[in-house]
Amino acid sequence: MLFERFAIDLQKAAWNQSKVSEILRISFDSLNYLMNKAVERGLSKRDKKVPIPYVGIDEKSFQQGHHYVSVLVGIKEGRVIEVEEHRDEAAELLL
Repeated sequence: MLFERFAIDLQKAAWNQSKVSEILRISFDSLNYLMNKAVERGLSKRDKKVPIPYVGIDEKSFQQGHHYVSVLVGIKEGRVIEVEEHRDEAAELLL
């Protein structure tokens, strides 16, 4: 558990999974697995009954080229509610 915590903290600080996997000497897939596991734990602890009075929507680009994600956030709570990849109909439904 301590290693998983360290890996997630390092990931949050570095924002580059490839570099973090090199530093930790684990595969990219192993690091991705740890990250997904941490996200699942966080989502399971989230109280879904708390009202979200203000939401914000942003579109972020990542990688090279035109790769985008649409992000829906609770502004007061400071938490991500939903993330949708690409610029397509599914992302528009999020909005």
